[in-house]
Amino acid sequence: MLMHLLLCKPCRKYTSKNTKLTHLIKKSKLKTCSEKEKKAWKNSIEKEMAKGES
Repeated sequence: MLMHLLLCKPCRKYTSKNTKLTHLIKKSKLKTCSEKEKKAWKNSIEKEMAKGES
């Protein structure tokens, strides 16, 4: 694989960007929402959209 990255410019570029993105995501310490939170947000959005339709 290393030999391929040395010879293939598009793959080198992709790998570089992917490595940077991975580092940024780990550094940011992102947290995911629980299913309960997702459902609450979804219900809230649906209520707001229903208000706009009437």
